[in-house]
Amino acid sequence: MPVKVFGIEDYNAAVKKIIQVYPEQAAKFLNAQATKLLKKVRERTPVGETKKLRRSWRKTKPKIKGGEMQIEVRSTTPHAHLIEYGHKMVVGGKLNKGGKVVGFVPGRHMLEISFNEYNKEMPFEVERWYNELVKELEV
Repeated sequence: MPVKVFGIEDYNAAVKKIIQVYPEQAAKFLNAQATKLLKKVRERTPVGETKKLRRSWRKTKPKIKGGEMQIEVRSTTPHAHLIEYGHKMVVGGKLNKGGKVVGFVPGRHMLEISFNEYNKEMPFEVERWYNELVKELEV
């Protein structure tokens, strides 16, 4: 049995209008939310000897793409995807140069798990921001 939510289109339209009319507030809110996500990802990231991966997580500045404001959270290290998704263990050189696969290291999914956790919190954060902004504009 499908669940129908009434009024969500109106709510989304109102949020989009706020972003268009008050881009500074939207950018500030989005930046704060990206910081929260970044903190979760860093906490979940495994720490090696150099701590390079944990320190590599960055967020971009808010930008508008396709009529929506976005911030990107990503790692600057070239091996982050191997830790995130997992990789083959190869002994004796590279796989295509005579190396032999001896196992698989499962991924840690630090970004995926953090993002999914944050997605559960996001509607409440947006609603709180929306209500604060409406109160501020009424004054």
